[in-house]
Amino acid sequence: MHYSESPTRAIVQLNPFDPPLTLIRIWNDSSHTLYTKSLGFRCGNWKKCQPANDFIEMKSKELLNLQRISDHCEEESSPSDWISCSDNALWILSKRSDSFFSAQRNCRVAIINVASLDKLRIPWQRSDSLVQQLGGTVYSTKGSGVQYAWRGHYLVYGWVPPQCVIKLFTLKEFKDRCKQRNIVKGTSSDPVFCMRWLFNKCSKR
Repeated sequence: MHYSESPTRAIVQLNPFDPPLTLIRIWNDSSHTLYTKSLGFRCGNWKKCQPANDFIEMKSKELLNLQRISDHCEEESSPSDWISCSDNALWILSKRSDSFFSAQRNCRVAIINVASLDKLRIPWQRSDSLVQQLGGTVYSTKGSGVQYAWRGHYLVYGWVPPQCVIKLFTLKEFKDRCKQRNIVKGTSSDPVFCMRWLFNKCSKR
């Protein structure tokens, strides 16, 4: 899908990539962005978040701001207009998330249909691409740049409507699904393959 067909996905096509079929959203009771069956996921700044159907409109309304995206990625401020997701199942299972799992209760995982986001004109993009398109740099070993902006970290603007959520899992259910495909911590399994498999399984339910 090219930018000319889907301005919801990019400002300019600096980093062409194959869009994922699905995105993962993990959250718990302490997350800024929570889920309800009737409304889906709403960003932490929902009451003040200005509506926009694509990045062109966001740019014209001056809604795109490198500092605000940086603050969101680095969790420097809240509330935010953005919702963090990933297409990388291994990230969900990574050691970096252990403290998140153990310190917080009722951790859940949502599988989001990207085609539905596009159909409803919900802007979304890779965090590293957004940072670069707005003139910033991603974090490097030199100690500069936006931390946690990387190719597996996606940002969705505003909200994820309930019709875009194709499946909800408890954390245990998600781990069990991944384990069925040998997607476990410490493996070199392809996380994209895992997400395609999850998409196919969820779409049939």
